[in-house]
Amino acid sequence: MKKVEKPISEKQKMFVRAIVCDGLRQGEAYKKCFGNVKFPDSRASYLLKKTSILKYYNSLSAQMEKQAIERGLWTRELATQALWAVLDRARKDIKDGVITRSSVMAVIKSVKELNKIYGLYTSQNIARSGVIFADDVNIGVSRENI
Repeated sequence: MKKVEKPISEKQKMFVRAIVCDGLRQGEAYKKCFGNVKFPDSRASYLLKKTSILKYYNSLSAQMEKQAIERGLWTRELATQALWAVLDRARKDIKDGVITRSSVMAVIKSVKELNKIYGLYTSQNIARSGVIFADDVNIGVSRENI
């Protein structure tokens, strides 16, 4: 005979959300949702072994991870676009003969930040050459254009 799963209660959902969304430890989440009880860690562990609660936990974790990734990619994309705009403007000023300290600093800082975004900025690489150019790893930027 197949065991029928009980639907997850609101308190149980709140318990899982406290762990996944609020970042509480299992025992803390259990106390928050079910009151001050003896052995909250073991009770929380037991509760998380139930199939219906585990499914909800996995579903909520996946949803939170997806949202975090979407926010991260969007932020990275916007940062990259803004830095390229600054870099392009500074390069145009320099090509037009308007070489100012701020134009040169804009180029240097933009390249440095883009290197960080693309994972090219490490203390080991900086110690080696001072500045890392993106064309060193073939991502489409050449030193001549900077």
